[in-house]
Amino acid sequence: MANVSRPNGLRPVRHINGSPWNGQAETMAVLVGDGTALFVGDIVKTAGTADANGVQAITRMTANTDLPTGVIVGFTPDYSNLSNPSQYRLASTARYALVVTDPTVVYEVQATGTTVVADVGLNAGVTFTAGSTSTGISGMQLDGTTKAVTATLPLKILGWVQRPDVDVADGTNMKVNALLNSANWAGNTAGL
Repeated sequence: MANVSRPNGLRPVRHINGSPWNGQAETMAVLVGDGTALFVGDIVKTAGTADANGVQAITRMTANTDLPTGVIVGFTPDYSNLSNPSQYRLASTARYALVVTDPTVVYEVQATGTTVVADVGLNAGVTFTAGSTSTGISGMQLDGTTKAVTATLPLKILGWVQRPDVDVADGTNMKVNALLNSANWAGNTAGL
């Protein structure tokens, strides 16, 4: 059975020590001046500033050289405009996102191209496809064409997802478990 192509960004599944992900997330601001829509499962980076309430501002990661802060898992309601969709953040609107910043969280992510057993342990880049305004889900995927030992690539491949709907014999559209390899909060990084 071929693997279905169903990109949905990064979804937290557990911690690297095997304990279940507990749903913990940080509230972070997306400023009105940010002209990019944000979706659940998008990797974000710090915007280097904060909102008027002192909440750290973030923006969507757009390059494999960016230092990721975490992954969006939801948004707080926009009480000033309840007609705003709650499942994603419209471009150029102020919004609070719920972001997983723990560098020990393991994510499930779909890989582009072909993934083979020898790729486990390598680092990889990200494809930055926009998300769906219907579902609010990210279109980001692990970039199967940038797998390497390069330390600065943002994702580390830990292995394949072990589930009946994942055909390990078919390396295309493989669902993999990955860590944010170069996470901002992991330490040993320069100040912003």
